[in-house]
Amino acid sequence: MTKKSYFINAPKNNQQGDALLEALVGMLLIAVLGLGLAYAAGRAMNAQRYAATHGIVLSEMRNAMEKTGIKTLCTGSGFTINPTLADGSHPIPALNIPAPTNCTPETITVSVRNSAGGIDTSFPTSNVSIITRMQLSTPTAESVLGPGVVTLSQ
Repeated sequence: MTKKSYFINAPKNNQQGDALLEALVGMLLIAVLGLGLAYAAGRAMNAQRYAATHGIVLSEMRNAMEKTGIKTLCTGSGFTINPTLADGSHPIPALNIPAPTNCTPETITVSVRNSAGGIDTSFPTSNVSIITRMQLSTPTAESVLGPGVVTLSQ
């Protein structure tokens, strides 16, 4: 005996492939998110590289100011930065730093006062000219330092 069907035409399943399409859209969204994260990570690494290079350059510029002296830097023709790591490698290529600009000398009067508050005449009063303001800048080296220049002002 055969079982009698109550449906003349069995209903067709209209949802065939929907799960596959939803999975495909989900994978596409995850791929776009992954590309965005990779782009952001690349930008962060680039910014960190420039920040590390700026730190090296500023340290070398300060070192030149301490060893050479401000007056010598202002009257000289500049210097070269070529830092060397402990393993002998150079983290950045050599940079030629031009002589500082805006070297402003100031005259300072030096005198000695006696115990009564007046100027002691046994010590001569002298005028000393020292540089109180200067600006030291790197040349534009976009491949090493990124856009702009590094400036050290006093």
